Amino acid sequence: MAPSESGAPRVLFAFIAGVIGVAAGFEPALHVAQALGLAPGFALASGGPLSAVSLGTLPVPRWLVLAAWGGAWALVLARLTRSDLSRTWRAGKGLAFGATAPSIGAWLLGAWRSDSIGRVPDWIDLQTLLLADAAWGLVTILVLDALTGTRGVRRRSDADSRRRPGA
Repeated sequence: MAPSESGAPRVLFAFIAGVIGVAAGFEPALHVAQALGLAPGFALASGGPLSAVSLGTLPVPRWLVLAAWGGAWALVLARLTRSDLSRTWRAGKGLAFGATAPSIGAWLLGAWRSDSIGRVPDWIDLQTLLLADAAWGLVTILVLDALTGTRGVRRRSDADSRRRPGA
């Protein structure tokens, strides 16, 4: 096993990939949704998700909070994806994981915030969140593969096994 596939380097690479996934996947997906009219007021409210506007009473810029969450979720995603899977399966897992776990987590955490208690999220808000998080998951797994040098395995086809004796 290569050093980049386990231990501290893989954890660091996963976190970095998640941060990049927020900037290169999550944010652009929100902008596309806003441009298509799928997320009126949701995606770019208060200067956009990656703005320097702080969240509520916390003096922390929104972009830093989202980047940290992206890195944290990427640690879970990296643990769930193995390098022995093909690149297509890894990308599919990234999409599926991104569209479910962070979206549900954000939705549940949002329900606990004092300004949203008793408010049922709009379906349009949820579908936009699913789209943006799926984009985050795909970009994150592609960046993680690039950072760790993971290419995935090439599955041997039936034709290859018939050509090789004893295979």
